[in-house]
Amino acid sequence: MSFDLATIVVLAVALGVLMGVLQLATWLQMREETPLALWGLADLLCVFAAMVSVFDGGYRSPLVAPLASACFLLASGAIYLGMRAFDGARIAPWGIALVAASAIGFALVSILFLRHSVNARIVLFTFIICGWLAAAAWRLVRVRRHASTFTRVLTAVFLSLLCAFHLARLVAAAFGAGNDASHISASALALALAVGLFCVVGLNCGAIFMVLDRLASCDDLTGLSNRRALLRAGERLCRAAVARGRPLSVLLADLDHFKSVNDAYGHRTGDRVLQAFAAIAGEMVRPGDLVGRYGGEEFCIVLPGADAEAATVVAERLRDRVARGLESLDGLPLHVTVTIGLASLEADGMPDPSVEALIDAADAALYAAKDGGRNRVIRAQPRSARPLPGLPPFAQPTA
Repeated sequence: MSFDLATIVVLAVALGVLMGVLQLATWLQMREETPLALWGLADLLCVFAAMVSVFDGGYRSPLVAPLASACFLLASGAIYLGMRAFDGARIAPWGIALVAASAIGFALVSILFLRHSVNARIVLFTFIICGWLAAAAWRLVRVRRHASTFTRVLTAVFLSLLCAFHLARLVAAAFGAGNDASHISASALALALAVGLFCVVGLNCGAIFMVLDRLASCDDLTGLSNRRALLRAGERLCRAAVARGRPLSVLLADLDHFKSVNDAYGHRTGDRVLQAFAAIAGEMVRPGDLVGRYGGEEFCIVLPGADAEAATVVAERLRDRVARGLESLDGLPLHVTVTIGLASLEADGMPDPSVEALIDAADAALYAAKDGGRNRVIRAQPRSARPLPGLPPFAQPTA
């Protein structure tokens, strides 16, 4: 099977420009989505580098080839910075400087010392680009909170495929015939561009899906999962817990007298309180726990693997941390507290267990706690427990 170089180049340029322009145009409409700008820039850099690599034998030039490779390195560094920005990390000047230094350093070393050693340039290039791509993939699989695992893993797979492609190229260069770039045929170069194009298209699709998934599933104000995503992910966790016979608990937390904060200090301060609570809750839960904004000033926390006793400890720690951390904010004496209702899966507690049933139980316990004076945790009892007069089902407090 042969690959026509001209056809592959035209296809790569067309798709690369289309994807790059699309992401940059989308970024112009949503300036807060910095990753789109970085990924769009990476696409256009790859297009430029691919064109230089095949233009009038430029790939064979000891001067032009390192410059094209440097553009590929800038693109891989931009991809990594985009992944960091996607997770809310600040793009520090040192990060930009490191990306630029890796590309410029490669070009200088290649031109000054490796002009006539293509294999040595390939080794250096592969080491740098695989470092950027592997770092981006590792970040995607390591940081998963408040984002879809599927879209992140999908993108990480294509990043890993790009790494594997460059490593295979390194092996081919190590065992190939000589160091002269003229030994690389047009068909082999077309094949390399085709494989790279496949990986880049998959990477772009995965990255765009990540952004779309976040827009659809995250609360804009707090950055936590929104109600739809919370219920969907919580139901998966609940089904898994029931199937494996493992505990699972749900906390429903409501900020006390939140309306008075808005009335006294304005809605902007109220928004800051919600963001501060989200940050506190996010810091206190484990990786794998689910935190979401259920509605208004209500937040829901799903704790897989935590029984009622363990969940009560988490709830009390959260209640205490909020009382201390939100006593004041931005110099304003707010004295914000939180009331928490708690419900857990019990062996004899629910004939048809689901996350919505647990949330309903926790909600009833929450209102019982509010009736009891707020700033407290009340745990719902299973259906088999004897109900106490005056309290709704699932809202019977435990000692």
